[in-house]
Amino acid sequence: MALHVRGVLLPDDEVRDLWLIGDRVTFEPVPGAETVADGGFVLPGLTDAHCHIGIARGGAPITSLDQARELA
Repeated sequence: MALHVRGVLLPDDEVRDLWLIGDRVTFEPVPGAETVADGGFVLPGLTDAHCHIGIARGGAPITSLDQARELA
């Protein structure tokens, strides 16, 4: 699925259209893309989502395989 966003692209401070296809971003229009935002600000960046399977809440080490499975 392709997505389309339009907004003020930072840090250039100009209104631009962006199309998102999988893990790519392009300025070239993508036919059939669904517009999910039309206005606001677009700030390019990276997102990191991960977990530390061996570390329980509060930074304590896990003590069992069941805890590791729960964290994963």
